[in-house]
Amino acid sequence: MRQVGTRLCITACTTAEGASCPTCGTSSRRVHDRYGRRLADLAVGGRAVTIALTVRRLRCDAAHCPRRTFAEQVEGLTFRYGRRSQLQQTVLEAIGCHLSNGRLPLPVPPRQAFPDVKDLARQRTWDRSLSSSHTGR
Repeated sequence: MRQVGTRLCITACTTAEGASCPTCGTSSRRVHDRYGRRLADLAVGGRAVTIALTVRRLRCDAAHCPRRTFAEQVEGLTFRYGRRSQLQQTVLEAIGCHLSNGRLPLPVPPRQAFPDVKDLARQRTWDRSLSSSHTGR
């Protein structure tokens, strides 16, 4: 742990022998790569905390599994694509729920609900052809 300005930085790495594939559950110890993650954590003593975590990317050897590699997650600390610790995420969600008086946010519509740029261009072309046929141009 070191202090950088007003921020505390904790450096850590995983020590587990292996991890389970999130798709098929097969346990793996074959290391494909290592990489660093930076996680924001709850403040301590009024100082922001950053966790510099080195995690492994492992290979899934199960023949039936479509996933070839996966990143290990540290239980109680990380989650997929997360840039915050699970604890900080939980606190932020609780604050958001409190500020919204317990109302949940509206669900985001699926991506297919939004028109594609190509669809909009086709629609404009179709509209122009209809308007020109009515005006005799």
